[in-house]
Amino acid sequence: MHKKEINDNVFAVYTPESCYWAGLLAADGHIDINGTIGLELKDEDSYLIEEFKEFCGSSHDISSNSIKHSRRIRFVSKKLQEDLLYNFSVSVDKTHNLQLPLLEYEHYKDYFRGFFDGDGCFSEFFNNRPMASFRVFLTNGSLYFLEETIHILRKFNVIQNGSIQQKAKNCWHIQLAISDSISFLNWIYLSKQTPFIKRKYDKYYNIIVLGNRAKR
Repeated sequence: MHKKEINDNVFAVYTPESCYWAGLLAADGHIDINGTIGLELKDEDSYLIEEFKEFCGSSHDISSNSIKHSRRIRFVSKKLQEDLLYNFSVSVDKTHNLQLPLLEYEHYKDYFRGFFDGDGCFSEFFNNRPMASFRVFLTNGSLYFLEETIHILRKFNVIQNGSIQQKAKNCWHIQLAISDSISFLNWIYLSKQTPFIKRKYDKYYNIIVLGNRAKR
């Protein structure tokens, strides 16, 4: 049996791609102490599994789960695990202890696009008005991470306000009002050269860029 290939150095440097994938892994990835790196996405978004496999230079198989309607890739690399920790603050206990990495300004938009693709939501709703309103939500089990996120987004004038609300036990989300939602989404989609979940981008483009807000 041939040894499976992997590029152990993809998270050793800061690039738009490495920052995006680190953000997505911070939200949706599986990382354990033995160096196992895993990413599982629903079928409709699973083309990103192929892109992640290519990014990592991986020859590992992609598996399907017919019950969860998802696809997954897993491989072992202690080097990738260490680089994710030291360069991107993505630890094995990230669920409740995630911290924001220290990045240059130009890389944060890629990191947050990845995180938004994993743990972000762009929702429309009616509030006794004829035209729908909308909000961006960023959810995580680490309150400290969300507090850091609001701080850095305000620091770089990506948002002006934003609030943190408890969603469930050990789970919080950042809620952005309309103006901050527009500013945040415009910012993370400023460069489309690195990956993104197409259905989320299409929703942003239809509602914000084209102005097609739902009506009663």
